[in-house]
Amino acid sequence: MAIGYIKKRQKLHGDGKSKEVYLAKVNYNNYIDTEAFALEVSKQGCASPATVMMVLREVEDCISRHLVSGDVVKLDSIGTFAPTISAKAQDSAEKVNQFSITKTGILFKPTWRLKRAIRNAGVRLADKAIYLSDTHSMGKKAEAFDGNEVLTTED
Repeated sequence: MAIGYIKKRQKLHGDGKSKEVYLAKVNYNNYIDTEAFALEVSKQGCASPATVMMVLREVEDCISRHLVSGDVVKLDSIGTFAPTISAKAQDSAEKVNQFSITKTGILFKPTWRLKRAIRNAGVRLADKAIYLSDTHSMGKKAEAFDGNEVLTTED
């Protein structure tokens, strides 16, 4: 198996100049929802899909509780989850407060096994069309540029 990619045309802006570049982007094949994932996991083990779903939801709840408490959660077979924040720089320590924080998020650092699986997967061109920069979602129409004309395709 290899990770599919597509080519995207994108405009970069900087120093008052605009430049057109081409980039490789991941071509997402499917979104696997929790039920499908639970069914797949249940086929690998001895638990029913309902039991796997219940465990996955409990894992999500436990991770959430720990993250909002400021804890780092390390799951040895999956990876490490940690809460993150982004903030505006202030010119004095007194001005740093909750209002200077612009965004909260989650940092996920996968295990070396997951990283190795991706690194060893390789890549393959999934579609010869060149997509415009504002399109890249599954199930929606995407305009693709083949060098001569604009094509409308289904992802």
